[in-house]
Amino acid sequence: MIDSILHILDKIWDGIYAWLTDGKPIRKIRGLAGFFMMIAFWRYFYVSHKRAKLRTKEHEEKMIEDTYEKNEDGLYPWEVDTDISPKRISKDAEAFRDKENARPSRGRWKT
Repeated sequence: MIDSILHILDKIWDGIYAWLTDGKPIRKIRGLAGFFMMIAFWRYFYVSHKRAKLRTKEHEEKMIEDTYEKNEDGLYPWEVDTDISPKRISKDAEAFRDKENARPSRGRWKT
């Protein structure tokens, strides 16, 4: 088992070495260096994006905690009233019908 794995790794290394040494190896080395630099840049941007998202999320959570207070049950004001049953709608409430004309059309509000 180990012999077959070592044989496969040896074949892979021989292939890589042969690929690097035939022709003009400096181009291949430059290409590999560029490839690894590209991966490093993408990794840097990915990590910095994740860190910025985490900082923003922490800042927003802190701002919410500073702005709003929890009640005695430990709930924020928007968490207290979560009943969305149809019984809460009053009988004289108007239905919102004109959805197409409520938005601006080609950058102008309709009057």
